[in-house]
Amino acid sequence: MKKITQLPVFFTTKYKNASILLLGFLMLSMNLLSQNIQSSITETWTNSNWQNFSKELNSFDSNPYLTSNLSQLWDIPSSLWNDNSQTIYINNPNGTVNQSVKQVWNAISSAWENSQRVTYTYNSSEKGILIITEKWTNGNWEPYNQQINSYDGNGFLTNILFQVWETPTISWVNDMQSNFNNNSSGNILDVVIQTWNTTSSAWENTDRISYTYNSSNKVVTAIDEIWIVITWQNFFKQTFTYDGNDYLLNNLSQFWNVTNSIWDNYVQFNYINNSDGTADQVTTQIWNDASLAWDNSQRTTYTYLVLNVPNLAFENNFTIYPNPANDRINVKSKANFSSLSYSISDQIGRPVLTGILSSNDAIIDSNQLAQGVYFLKIKETKNQVFKIIKR
Repeated sequence: MKKITQLPVFFTTKYKNASILLLGFLMLSMNLLSQNIQSSITETWTNSNWQNFSKELNSFDSNPYLTSNLSQLWDIPSSLWNDNSQTIYINNPNGTVNQSVKQVWNAISSAWENSQRVTYTYNSSEKGILIITEKWTNGNWEPYNQQINSYDGNGFLTNILFQVWETPTISWVNDMQSNFNNNSSGNILDVVIQTWNTTSSAWENTDRISYTYNSSNKVVTAIDEIWIVITWQNFFKQTFTYDGNDYLLNNLSQFWNVTNSIWDNYVQFNYINNSDGTADQVTTQIWNDASLAWDNSQRTTYTYLVLNVPNLAFENNFTIYPNPANDRINVKSKANFSSLSYSISDQIGRPVLTGILSSNDAIIDSNQLAQGVYFLKIKETKNQVFKIIKR
């Protein structure tokens, strides 16, 4: 799987939209981004029926790392899917994304045209430290913006600096930054978003986002406050609800009503999950103030890449048990070996545990893993990948 989500690119729009996107960043990281999604079809609620709207198709190599994403839109008159855009990924050997190129479909010339190119740089821990975005202009790639990520000694994200390219001075200039306050587990407690004031050459507060978690380190609330003159004021809130397996069931978004000092409903996402916790279908509903009820808006249905390996064994070389696992994972091999390295990654491709298998009947301590789905990669002559579940 690709590991692009180690680089949280949520500064795609400025100011208020940026803070709302940041609120959704953890939800996406937890639930949908890069869960080896093979396809997604989004429908809109039209005249009391679901109607096709857009489709995403992902392609993977044999590792499996994401190699391309194709976006299509539904054409009602022809009842066909028409190409809209595509993103091509060039991956590093370890699965992190080296570069992505977005292209848009030109229906007149029936050809793909370059739009945006993003280049990624990582530190020795495979954490993203720099994203440079270029726009295709007059037949050339020109700098557009860059994101610089900083981490503390524990590898926890502490700052994201967003800069834009200034053509007259041929230099990067400050635009936005986010300062992260983490707890000892690396969970984000709060984030302060600031914008650069070119007149005073100083950072000015715009938003502060505070997170709370349940006992499984799943986000329960994310509250965005905006800076008004000299104080923070409630603005936007997300509340996350989970089932007994800690699979996300609902994400409720609300805006602060200053007059009545209450949270007003805005939009909610309802999840139907597969048995492994991946989302099978997500329905978006908008709050109707007139009827005081939720109205359907969109529905997205997902399919996932099926690895060409069984859940418990790969080409009869290894047996992984128990699966689901609790505090330990047993790895048994038919062949004798002195040592094999392994890595365990979460569903968005982040390595969470690495080590050495010192015998053909080894044990991996999985106590530190939170509940969820993971991928165990054993580095043999041919890398072998197993899907495991921690409960």
